[in-house]
Amino acid sequence: MPLFQWTQVLLLCALCLVIGYVAASSRARWRRNLKPPEQQPAGRLFPRSHETPATRVLEEQFHAGKLGFDESLELADTYRRQGDIQGAIDIHQSLYGRPGLHWRNMQRAQFELARDFFQAGILGRAEDLLRSLVAQNGEQTEEAVRLLLKIYQQEQDWEEAVELFESHRSLAQGDLRWEHVHMLCEQAETMLLRQPDRARVMARQALQVLEDSQRPVLLLMRLAMQQQRWREFNRLVQSYLTQPESRIDLFRPIARNAVLQYPEQQRTLLNTLQKYNHQPEVRLLQGELLFESGLSDQGIQLVESVPLNEDTLAWRLDHLAHCSGDEDLKRLSEELKASFAQQNRYQCSHCGFESAAHYWHCPQCERWETLQPMRYQKSGKLLI
Repeated sequence: MPLFQWTQVLLLCALCLVIGYVAASSRARWRRNLKPPEQQPAGRLFPRSHETPATRVLEEQFHAGKLGFDESLELADTYRRQGDIQGAIDIHQSLYGRPGLHWRNMQRAQFELARDFFQAGILGRAEDLLRSLVAQNGEQTEEAVRLLLKIYQQEQDWEEAVELFESHRSLAQGDLRWEHVHMLCEQAETMLLRQPDRARVMARQALQVLEDSQRPVLLLMRLAMQQQRWREFNRLVQSYLTQPESRIDLFRPIARNAVLQYPEQQRTLLNTLQKYNHQPEVRLLQGELLFESGLSDQGIQLVESVPLNEDTLAWRLDHLAHCSGDEDLKRLSEELKASFAQQNRYQCSHCGFESAAHYWHCPQCERWETLQPMRYQKSGKLLI
């Protein structure tokens, strides 16, 4: 290599060394100027907050062993209400490890500690404590199962949730039956495409747990349509429509998919609906399906036989707009639909949560099967 090229290489190496030294010196000065972070005591997960003189005195009494068990729980609850999750963890963890504590009180402390970890989002530690409580089968078992179900729900671990119910069938006989049904259905939903036969078993099992739950029947309809088991599909439709509280708004997308995807089944489904079209909402659905099938004249006759209201008016305008091609009618139809959009929303009957989409599980109050169309709650009649 020529001499001048060696010179260039050496100069480049020297320049890199200088740049590296300057950068390292600057970083060292920057680190020296940083204030050291406030150190937390060993084992502390969260910074202490909202500490007051009163709670400080009570905590000193607690650590001195002068505070009773119930008073200690009250102190931890005070920390929890103030948002001081670390304070609650400290109290409950100390109680849980206290020697000579009665087993009932130890289980209470264990459950409260699990609640703290759950609230803090440390789900793994909460799950370990709760599973231990469930295995002990003590007085906190039902509460532990409920909290475990919330954890599995957040993690969408439906298989673990179902196994929990299977191993504690006595708990599933009370008001936890709704949770059991929907956990089975959630697990079945994950198997619809890959394992439809197993999904059918799960849905039937859910129906056995709670016969008046509508979700398993709707799930079985989807499975029957997916596998083109039309005799079973029509039997399920008839069974569903005979239920006094059948939700036509939830059945409607299944019926529309059946008509649009499998035209050869249109007549059978329409004949089935004909048996139940004394119900206004079924008649409207039948009219809509007739319109989708190209039998618009028969569809409009059915809708006109239903008393005039916002649903039938919107449907008629939409029908006229498509038939006549009138742009003014189309615009009026869209404006009318927009004005009714608020009433087409869903609302939780327990906490008032509103949503444009339907959820089986309320995201706010975490209750199952409480979202209903807002106009159903106002009028007492459910129209599609």
